[in-house]
Order: sequence, then structure tokens, then C-alpha cells
Amino acid sequence: MYFRHCPTVISPCSAHAVIMAEARYPYETPQICGSALLLAVLTVLSGAPATAQTASPTSPTGLTATAPNCGEVDLSWNASTDNSGTGLKAYSIWRSDSGVNTLTSIGATRTWFDDTMRVKSSTAMSYYVVAIDNTGNQSQPSNTVVVNTPACPLAAGEQIVDSAYIGPLGKSMATYG
Repeated sequence: MYFRHCPTVISPCSAHAVIMAEARYPYETPQICGSALLLAVLTVLSGAPATAQTASPTSPTGLTATAPNCGEVDLSWNASTDNSGTGLKAYSIWRSDSGVNTLTSIGATRTWFDDTMRVKSSTAMSYYVVAIDNTGNQSQPSNTVVVNTPACPLAAGEQIVDSAYIGPLGKSMATYG
């Protein structure tokens, strides 16, 4: 707190200042010194001025997707660059097979991901990736890729039948009309 004495008045006038670490804050406060109204402008310095890190990372580029089997999609992309100077924190992978849902976040040192979480067979799956820096700034999305997952093979003893009827020893995987 700073105190300022009025030059022509015996009683002191106080100027209140808000001190924040590592920032500059101009703080204006009216002061009454006797009958005179003074406006004191105080600049409180406490270290270097703080600047908000608002620069977003670059978008991940070159996203590709392959489906090596019916329950897996493999993604890879080129790394993003952090423009805020705080460093990359993570990549957020987004997947859509019937609506956009986030899938997961992975550390920023990896530029690949193998999706094996509830991947549907015989389905068009779309993906995009977003980079996130250490202050939470997010990049624009990468390119979107669409991959068609293959059908899963039938297990031993399973068969596809032309009805919903399940016999005593068999089971129906699908119904075709």
C-alpha cells in the first residue's frame, strides 16, 4: 500500500494500490485532500509485465488413417508447432461414426494413435486431431480423414442366416431380408 501526503493539507490522503506479482496495473483512485479532489494515477510495478499467451499452436497436418482389421484404426500426422512459447501439451483425437465425439488425448511427443476403443466393423469412421499447448490454447483442427473399417470375420460355429430365428445349436449374427 502506498500513502501520499497532500502538500497543502496536514492530514494525509491515502492511495490504495493493488499489487499483483509479475504484472503492471495502472490504478486510479480519487483522493480528497482537504476540499480539493485529486486524481492520483499509480502504476504499481512488481516484476515484468505479464502477457497472456493467446497464440494457438499450428494445426496438425498430413493426417492419415488405415484400418488393418475390423476393430482397429491407425492414425498418424505431422507434428504441430507451438506459437505461444509455452510448449505443446497434448493432441486431442476426435472420432465420428454417427456424431462427433472426442476419443482421447495423448501426450504431445507422439504423432500417432491406434484406435481400438469400440471401433465398429463395416463402418465409415472419420477422424481429426487438435493440438493443445501448455496454456490451453487449441489449434484449428487437422484435415479430416475417413476410413472404412472391414467386416469382422465370423468365428467358428457362427453363421449368417436369413431370419432372426436362432436355432437350438446355432446363433444368428445378422438378419438379411
